[in-house]
Amino acid sequence: MRGIDVSHYQGDIDWEAVVAGGKQFAYIKATDGARDVDPRFTVNWEHAKTAGLAFGPYHYWHAAVPAQEQFSSIQHALQGVGYLPHSDLPVALDLEDPSVNSSSSTRQNVGTLLEMLGKWSGYRPVIYGSPSWLETWLGDGYGGHPLWIAEYGVQAPRLPVGWSRYAFWQYSSSETASGISGLVDGDVLHEALRLADLRVAV
Repeated sequence: MRGIDVSHYQGDIDWEAVVAGGKQFAYIKATDGARDVDPRFTVNWEHAKTAGLAFGPYHYWHAAVPAQEQFSSIQHALQGVGYLPHSDLPVALDLEDPSVNSSSSTRQNVGTLLEMLGKWSGYRPVIYGSPSWLETWLGDGYGGHPLWIAEYGVQAPRLPVGWSRYAFWQYSSSETASGISGLVDGDVLHEALRLADLRVAV
Protein backbone atom coordinates (compact mmCIF):
# COMPACT_ATOMS: atom_id res chain seq x y z
CA MET A 1 0.00 0.00 0.00
CA ARG A 2 1.33 3.39 -0.97
CA GLY A 3 0.60 6.68 0.72
CA ILE A 4 1.78 10.19 1.49
CA ASP A 5 2.21 12.55 4.41
CA VAL A 6 1.33 16.20 4.06
CA SER A 7 1.24 19.58 5.78
CA HIS A 8 0.43 23.14 4.77
CA TYR A 9 3.57 23.10 2.60
CA GLN A 10 1.62 21.12 -0.01
CA GLY A 11 -0.96 23.90 -0.31
CA ASP A 12 -4.40 23.13 -1.71
CA ILE A 13 -4.75 19.37 -2.24
CA ASP A 14 -7.28 17.67 -4.51
CA TRP A 15 -7.90 14.61 -2.34
CA GLU A 16 -10.20 12.95 -4.86
CA ALA A 17 -7.32 13.06 -7.35
CA VAL A 18 -4.93 11.70 -4.71
CA VAL A 19 -7.14 8.63 -4.34
CA ALA A 20 -7.71 8.30 -8.09
CA GLY A 21 -3.92 8.35 -8.53
CA GLY A 22 -3.55 5.23 -6.40
CA LYS A 23 -2.70 6.52 -2.92
CA GLN A 24 -4.37 4.48 -0.20
CA PHE A 25 -3.42 6.25 3.03
CA ALA A 26 -2.15 9.58 4.30
CA TYR A 27 -0.74 11.12 7.44
CA ILE A 28 -1.79 14.74 7.89
CA LYS A 29 0.13 17.21 10.03
CA ALA A 30 -2.06 18.36 12.89
CA THR A 31 0.09 20.21 15.39
CA ASP A 32 3.57 21.54 16.03
CA GLY A 33 4.89 22.01 19.56
CA ALA A 34 2.42 23.46 22.05
CA ARG A 35 0.25 26.00 20.25
CA ASP A 36 0.64 25.72 16.51
CA VAL A 37 -2.09 23.90 14.61
CA ASP A 38 -1.13 23.35 10.98
CA PRO A 39 -3.11 25.95 8.98
CA ARG A 40 -4.28 23.30 6.49
CA PHE A 41 -5.08 20.61 9.05
CA THR A 42 -8.85 20.95 9.28
CA VAL A 43 -9.45 21.30 5.54
CA ASN A 44 -7.07 18.44 4.73
CA TRP A 45 -8.74 16.26 7.33
CA GLU A 46 -12.27 16.90 6.09
CA HIS A 47 -11.39 16.50 2.42
CA ALA A 48 -9.38 13.32 3.02
CA LYS A 49 -12.37 11.91 4.87
CA THR A 50 -14.68 12.76 1.98
CA ALA A 51 -12.27 11.20 -0.52
CA GLY A 52 -12.42 7.90 1.35
CA LEU A 53 -8.79 6.96 1.94
CA ALA A 54 -7.33 5.84 5.27
CA PHE A 55 -5.71 8.70 7.16
CA GLY A 56 -4.41 9.83 10.52
CA PRO A 57 -2.80 12.82 12.26
CA TYR A 58 0.81 13.50 13.13
CA HIS A 59 2.36 15.88 15.66
CA TYR A 60 5.79 17.48 15.30
CA TRP A 61 7.45 17.07 18.70
CA HIS A 62 9.51 19.86 20.27
CA ALA A 63 12.21 19.09 22.81
CA ALA A 64 11.81 22.41 24.64
CA VAL A 65 8.05 22.11 25.19
CA PRO A 66 6.69 20.13 28.19
CA ALA A 67 4.81 16.96 27.28
CA GLN A 68 1.59 18.16 28.94
CA GLU A 69 1.49 21.30 26.79
CA GLN A 70 2.05 19.31 23.62
CA PHE A 71 -0.61 16.80 24.60
CA SER A 72 -3.15 19.57 25.26
CA SER A 73 -2.48 21.03 21.81
CA ILE A 74 -2.90 17.65 20.09
CA GLN A 75 -6.02 16.77 22.06
CA HIS A 76 -7.69 20.10 21.28
CA ALA A 77 -6.93 19.87 17.55
CA LEU A 78 -8.08 16.27 17.19
CA GLN A 79 -11.26 16.75 19.18
CA GLY A 80 -12.05 19.62 16.85
CA VAL A 81 -12.18 17.32 13.82
CA GLY A 82 -13.85 14.38 15.55
CA TYR A 83 -10.80 12.10 15.56
CA LEU A 84 -11.78 8.43 16.11
CA PRO A 85 -8.74 6.23 16.86
CA HIS A 86 -10.69 3.02 16.30
CA SER A 87 -11.39 3.96 12.67
CA ASP A 88 -8.68 6.51 11.79
CA LEU A 89 -4.95 5.71 11.85
CA PRO A 90 -3.22 6.09 15.24
CA VAL A 91 -1.66 9.44 16.16
CA ALA A 92 1.95 9.62 14.96
CA LEU A 93 4.68 11.43 16.88
CA ASP A 94 7.21 13.05 14.52
CA LEU A 95 10.61 12.86 16.22
CA GLU A 96 13.23 14.85 14.33
CA ASP A 97 13.74 18.07 16.31
CA PRO A 98 17.37 19.10 15.57
CA SER A 99 17.65 21.12 18.79
CA VAL A 100 17.75 18.02 21.01
CA ASN A 101 20.84 17.82 23.23
CA SER A 102 19.90 15.32 25.95
CA SER A 103 18.87 11.70 25.53
CA SER A 104 17.58 11.41 29.10
CA SER A 105 15.26 14.44 28.88
CA THR A 106 14.14 13.31 25.42
CA ARG A 107 13.18 9.87 26.69
CA GLN A 108 11.31 11.40 29.62
CA ASN A 109 9.40 13.94 27.53
CA VAL A 110 8.59 11.53 24.69
CA GLY A 111 7.68 8.73 27.09
CA THR A 112 5.28 10.97 29.00
CA LEU A 113 3.65 12.23 25.80
CA LEU A 114 3.27 8.71 24.40
CA GLU A 115 1.64 7.59 27.64
CA MET A 116 -0.79 10.53 27.63
CA LEU A 117 -1.74 9.96 23.99
CA GLY A 118 -2.15 6.25 24.55
CA LYS A 119 -4.43 6.65 27.56
CA TRP A 120 -6.48 9.31 25.81
CA SER A 121 -6.94 7.46 22.50
CA GLY A 122 -6.82 3.87 23.75
CA TYR A 123 -4.16 2.95 21.17
CA ARG A 124 -0.38 3.10 21.05
CA PRO A 125 0.87 6.06 19.01
CA VAL A 126 3.09 5.56 15.98
CA ILE A 127 6.71 6.74 16.31
CA TYR A 128 8.28 8.49 13.29
CA GLY A 129 11.98 9.18 12.88
CA SER A 130 15.24 8.28 11.17
CA PRO A 131 17.31 5.33 12.44
CA SER A 132 20.11 7.60 13.64
CA TRP A 133 17.82 10.07 15.46
CA LEU A 134 15.86 7.37 17.22
CA GLU A 135 18.96 5.46 18.30
CA THR A 136 20.83 8.58 19.44
CA TRP A 137 18.08 10.32 21.39
CA LEU A 138 15.38 7.75 22.15
CA GLY A 139 17.23 4.47 22.50
CA ASP A 140 15.71 1.08 23.25
CA GLY A 141 12.39 0.29 24.91
CA TYR A 142 9.86 1.61 22.40
CA GLY A 143 9.49 -1.40 20.11
CA GLY A 144 5.89 -1.89 21.21
CA HIS A 145 4.93 1.19 19.24
CA PRO A 146 4.38 0.93 15.49
CA LEU A 147 7.44 2.37 13.71
CA TRP A 148 7.30 4.86 10.85
CA ILE A 149 10.89 4.88 9.67
CA ALA A 150 12.39 7.60 7.47
CA GLU A 151 15.33 6.62 5.29
CA TYR A 152 15.95 7.52 1.66
CA GLY A 153 18.03 6.02 -1.15
CA VAL A 154 18.11 2.45 0.18
CA GLN A 155 16.56 -0.84 -0.88
CA ALA A 156 15.16 -1.34 2.61
CA PRO A 157 15.31 0.85 5.73
CA ARG A 158 17.60 0.08 8.64
CA LEU A 159 15.68 -0.72 11.81
CA PRO A 160 16.69 1.14 14.99
CA VAL A 161 17.53 -0.86 18.09
CA GLY A 162 14.35 -2.08 19.74
CA TRP A 163 12.27 -2.74 16.62
CA SER A 164 12.01 -5.97 14.63
CA ARG A 165 10.06 -4.44 11.73
CA TYR A 166 8.60 -1.16 10.56
CA ALA A 167 4.95 -0.31 9.98
CA PHE A 168 5.49 2.57 7.55
CA TRP A 169 8.58 3.50 5.56
CA GLN A 170 9.00 7.07 4.33
CA TYR A 171 11.28 6.30 1.41
CA SER A 172 11.38 9.72 -0.27
CA SER A 173 10.79 13.41 0.34
CA SER A 174 10.54 14.22 -3.37
CA GLU A 175 7.61 12.20 -4.72
CA THR A 176 4.88 13.46 -6.99
CA ALA A 177 1.21 12.62 -6.52
CA SER A 178 -1.97 13.31 -8.42
CA GLY A 179 -3.82 16.23 -6.90
CA ILE A 180 -0.71 17.85 -5.39
CA SER A 181 1.35 20.61 -6.95
CA GLY A 182 5.04 20.16 -6.21
CA LEU A 183 6.72 17.45 -4.21
CA VAL A 184 5.47 15.37 -1.32
CA ASP A 185 6.79 12.68 1.02
CA GLY A 186 6.23 9.13 -0.20
CA ASP A 187 5.39 6.26 2.18
CA VAL A 188 4.65 2.56 2.00
CA LEU A 189 3.00 0.17 4.44
CA HIS A 190 5.01 -2.92 5.38
CA GLU A 191 4.00 -5.73 3.05
CA ALA A 192 3.14 -8.07 5.94
CA LEU A 193 0.82 -5.60 7.68
CA ARG A 194 -2.71 -4.38 7.27
CA LEU A 195 -3.68 -0.90 8.39
CA ALA A 196 -5.84 -2.49 11.09
CA ASP A 197 -2.72 -4.14 12.53
CA LEU A 198 -1.42 -0.71 13.59
CA ARG A 199 -4.22 -0.20 16.09
CA VAL A 200 -2.57 -1.76 19.10
CA ALA A 201 -4.71 -1.22 22.18
CA VAL A 202 -2.99 0.19 25.26
